[in-house]
Amino acid sequence: MRSSTRFWFVLVNVLWLAAWAAAPGAARPPAAEPQAPRQAVLEEILSVGGPDDTVILQWTGVAADDDGAIYVLDALDCSLKKFDDRGRLIKRTGRKGQGPGEFQFPVLLALSGGRLYAADQRRLGIQVFDRDLRFLRTIASGKLVSALVSTGRDGVAYKPFTPLGESARWFVVDETGALISETVYMPKIEAYLADSISLAFDRKGGVYTAYLYRDLLEKRDGRGRLIWSRTPRGGAASATETIQGLKIASTMFWLDAALDPQGRVYILAGGKTKNPGRDVLVFDSEGKLLATFILPQPSHCLYIDGRGFLYARADEGVCLKKFRIRFL
Repeated sequence: MRSSTRFWFVLVNVLWLAAWAAAPGAARPPAAEPQAPRQAVLEEILSVGGPDDTVILQWTGVAADDDGAIYVLDALDCSLKKFDDRGRLIKRTGRKGQGPGEFQFPVLLALSGGRLYAADQRRLGIQVFDRDLRFLRTIASGKLVSALVSTGRDGVAYKPFTPLGESARWFVVDETGALISETVYMPKIEAYLADSISLAFDRKGGVYTAYLYRDLLEKRDGRGRLIWSRTPRGGAASATETIQGLKIASTMFWLDAALDPQGRVYILAGGKTKNPGRDVLVFDSEGKLLATFILPQPSHCLYIDGRGFLYARADEGVCLKKFRIRFL
């Protein structure tokens, strides 16, 4: 049975958590009126899978290389799949299990330096594959991983789950798992999932974070120092609920963040919007809102490849759509 994005995201995490218990001066000319954000339109150029096809059962993670090959994690058949630039399945690897190259519930995928990194919501570690889907090694994570992204260089950044009362942080590691850097972005969490973020790294060392359960977008430098923050929904606080004695953030503001080759930041809106999972806000590198658009169908994530094509979910996860973005 296929489930909605929010259902599987929240359910998996809750089950795991329950188990793991201006200065005065001379007159200035009036400020110019802020310009309304531009609109963007999407042109569909590829569709992979669909309701009448079994090539994808429910995809969760996606990446694409410079040759146009597309890599997909499929949570329902516990596999990593490679498609060519026409959407034809080239290779599949993985099965349900705890061994090398096997999965329990794979959800996160990143491509960096010719290596694929996959994280599972029901087993520890980050599994590393080459672009031919050969398993190479597992990077120890200590805790389950809730965010995984390419840094634009060799290696990846990941965020482990944070116990209550501890500091939330992300780590950057190379393909062997050697630590490159560590960033604390929240000194102490007081509700589970409140530190949940989507990460995006630009080519100049900037790091963008979209908080899933807080109305907050941030940009930091490579050393973790805050450059700016934005609250597009007015800074509203997340509601919380108690499940099996655990205080859990329950208002999902944002779903994902992605960068295009020009350095524009794309944020997929969650529940506090007119079209949940479909409304997308586009910012420049200084946090100025540039444009908005609406995805044809709800998606749990956005991915933009090195050529600027956008990938999103369709048909409840059995279909992957690839789009060209055009700004009006």
